Amino acid sequence: MGLIKERKYILNNASGAATKKLRGDILDIIEKVVAESNPYKIVKKALRVTGAGKLSVQEKLTLDLNVFKRILVIGAGKGTYEMARAVEEIFGKRVTDGFIAIGALQTDCKLKTIGHCVAGHPFPNQNGVAGAKKILRILKSARKDDLIIGLFSGGGSAMLDVPAEGITLPESIKLTELLIRSKASIDEINVIRKHVSCVKGGQLACSTANAKMVCLYLSDVVGDSLETIASGPTVPDSSTFGQAVEILRHHGLWKKTPTAIRTHLKNGERGKCPETPKADHEVFCSNRVYNFLIGGHESTLTVAVAIARKKGYEVLPWTHALQGEVSVTVERVFKTFNALKKKQENTSKPLLLIATGETTMHVRGKGAGGRNQQVVIESLGRLKEGEVLAAFDTDGIDGVAPEKVGGAIVDSQTLIRGNTLGLNAEKMALNNDPYNYFKPLHELIITGPTGTNIGDIVLLGYR
Repeated sequence: MGLIKERKYILNNASGAATKKLRGDILDIIEKVVAESNPYKIVKKALRVTGAGKLSVQEKLTLDLNVFKRILVIGAGKGTYEMARAVEEIFGKRVTDGFIAIGALQTDCKLKTIGHCVAGHPFPNQNGVAGAKKILRILKSARKDDLIIGLFSGGGSAMLDVPAEGITLPESIKLTELLIRSKASIDEINVIRKHVSCVKGGQLACSTANAKMVCLYLSDVVGDSLETIASGPTVPDSSTFGQAVEILRHHGLWKKTPTAIRTHLKNGERGKCPETPKADHEVFCSNRVYNFLIGGHESTLTVAVAIARKKGYEVLPWTHALQGEVSVTVERVFKTFNALKKKQENTSKPLLLIATGETTMHVRGKGAGGRNQQVVIESLGRLKEGEVLAAFDTDGIDGVAPEKVGGAIVDSQTLIRGNTLGLNAEKMALNNDPYNYFKPLHELIITGPTGTNIGDIVLLGYR
C-alpha cells in the first residue's frame, strides 16, 4: 500500500483515461517527493563520521570527535524525529543524552538514547513547554568538552517554547491564534514569536556556556532563512522588539493581543527587557555555534521536476518561492500555466507546472481545512477539460480538520460532481471549509503525518 490512502477513489474520480493517468502521475510525484525528502536520508547525507573519529558536516566543517566526552542531542520540529534517528545511527554510543520535541509519530518511537515529547502544532502546549525546559537543562549541564547536535525543522516554532517572563501559555496560544488567522507572513509571525519567548531567536544557543554546537536546519519557509526556520533558536536574530510591535499594529492585531504580551513587547522596545542575541553576541563570535541548512523548497522542486521529466512531461519548474495570500497564488498559478500551454500548444508532451513554497490563508470563516485545500477549492472554476490540480503540505497535515489531511486533487469535473451532491464550492470557500467540500467527493490527499516538513507543493497539469 502506498503513502496516499485513498488513491483508488482519487483515480476513479477522473473524467477520462488521460485525466486518470495525470492524476496517477501527480500522486506518484507527491509520494516520491515525500520519500526523497525524508529527514533521515537528508541527515545521513549531511553528516559523515570516519573511522578515525572525524566528523564532516556537508564537507564544510570537520571536527575531531575524540576530543569530546559527550554528545548531547536537542531539537524540535515535525521532521526532527527522523533526524534524531539518523543521528543515533551515525554516532552510536557516542550519544549520551538528548531530548527533542516532535509531532505525532506514525510508528513506535525507535530512539535508544534521545528522549522526546509530542508537542503541539500549530498551537504550543504544555508538553512542548516541559520539553523545552528539559532541553534547557541539558544545555546548562553541557561542558567545554561536550558536543551538542541541534536538529530543527518546520513546526519547531510551536513545538519548542518557554514563554517570556510574565506571559502565560494560554496567552501565547491566543497570540498564535491571532497571528495564523491574519495575513501576516511566516517571517512576520516568527519575529513576534522570537520576542515573546525565552528560547527562540538565538536564545537557545546562549543557554550553554562553553560547549560547541552543530545545528542542522531543515527548511519549510520560503527563502530558507535560518532565522525563520523554527524561529532560529540557535541563530543570531536581526529583528527587534520594535519590529514585533509594528507588525502587530500593521495587521490590526495590537489591541487584540493579550495585555501581558503587549506590556512585554513595549518594555523590550524601551530597553527594559534584553533584546534577542545579534550577530555580534559573544556566543556567535567564538566559533562555538555552527548552523547548517540541509534541505528546503529548492531541493523539493528539483526532485519533483526530475520525477516528472522521467514520466515524459514538459515541465515548467516555476518557482521554489511560492508565497502570498491563497487567492493571489491561485491567480498567479493559472496565469503562468495558461501562458505555458499557449507557448507549448504544438508539443505532443503532456504539460506540468510545479511550484514549491508556502502560501498564506487569511482565515475569515469557521470551516475546516488548510491553505493547500483552500488553493484547490478556489481553483475549481478555472480548470479546463484535461487539466488536474493538486496542492499538498509535505508534512501530511494541512491546517485543522477532523482528520489529518495533506491536501486535495481535482479536475474540471470535480465542480460538477460537487454541484450534483448539493455542495456550494463558492460559499464553502468563503467559509474556509474546503475539507467538508472535498471529503464526500473523495478528493482529499490523506497520508497521515509523513515525518518530514519541507513546505507545500502545487502541481497543475494537462494531457
